[in-house]
Amino acid sequence: GTKEQPYLLSTSENLKDLSDAVASGETFSGKYFKFTSDITLPDNWTPIGSLKEGEKFTPSLNKSGFNPFSGYIDGDNHLLTVPKGSKTMLGAVSGGKLSNLNIYGEQIDGYGVVEYYYVDRSYDVKVEIDNVTLKSGTHTKMSGFIGGYASGVDNVIIKNSKIEKGVIIGN
Repeated sequence: GTKEQPYLLSTSENLKDLSDAVASGETFSGKYFKFTSDITLPDNWTPIGSLKEGEKFTPSLNKSGFNPFSGYIDGDNHLLTVPKGSKTMLGAVSGGKLSNLNIYGEQIDGYGVVEYYYVDRSYDVKVEIDNVTLKSGTHTKMSGFIGGYASGVDNVIIKNSKIEKGVIIGN
């Protein structure tokens, strides 16, 4: 997937395939993806990029505990719906970007956009979120956009994004 000819994401099965590929160790660094329609995540969703089996997130967790996503996803202004009680689309991200996406979840069991970022010194920007909107009626268990531990030297960029009126952040 290049910027000019990205991999196309049309269904929840496409997202599951991407999640499975990242779980097996493919980061998709520098690869581009683009939504072609609104998508509802499947029940029992495993986010794209996650901790390896048995690992728990801590600030000192080394890279061996992660399978991070490092690609670029353009939502093309489509809607991603998160089923009640599920996590959002992106889990562990390192050097990735999400843009032009609307997200709705009646009860997101975590953060609204990215669960956590991984500090990998090969990427100046750990995560970039651009033109992403949490839609009215969404309720996140944790903070609105992103989770993780900041060290003061890690760059996370959130721009042109918003949380609409009627969104509930945190329990």
